[in-house]
Amino acid sequence: GGGVTVLVGSPLTVAFGITAFGNITATAPVTVAAGGSIASSGTFAFNAGSSLTNNASVQNFGTMTLVAGANFTNETGASFTNSGPLTVSSTLTNRGSFTNNGTIDALNGTVQTQGSFNNNQVLNTKSLTVSNGSSFTNDFGSVLSITGASATLQVDGNFTNNGTVNASGLMTVNGSFTNN
Repeated sequence: GGGVTVLVGSPLTVAFGITAFGNITATAPVTVAAGGSIASSGTFAFNAGSSLTNNASVQNFGTMTLVAGANFTNETGASFTNSGPLTVSSTLTNRGSFTNNGTIDALNGTVQTQGSFNNNQVLNTKSLTVSNGSSFTNDFGSVLSITGASATLQVDGNFTNNGTVNASGLMTVNGSFTNN
């Protein structure tokens, strides 16, 4: 229901469907197991001591925040869709399918993709790594900004740009970089 606040203070494994319209705050690890799902239209905050590991399906329609040390891993075979503001002050590792239809602020964090990553809106980060065997697509009308102290773009896989890339810092391409 709307307006409900939930505090996750002990490790939680989700093997069922959760649809949330209220506030969820995690201070312990949250794992979405095979067959589980989370669809959040409220506020989803991962504080110190927590993490999010997705092995199935997570959708963010609201606001999601991961503070320093609260890492997010989207595992092989899993799917994550962001349609709201997502703030990452830690490490976001994608091994599955990741679609950004909102705004990701990872200027105080890092983004690593070892799967398929589609940026359909705005991604701001200081570090993006596209691993060998993976793909990153910056779609038409989208903006990828890689800025800040020690900003890096490391492409060992396939990078396709159909939008705008603003990059300052070190850019290394050992894979393929297609700029349309």
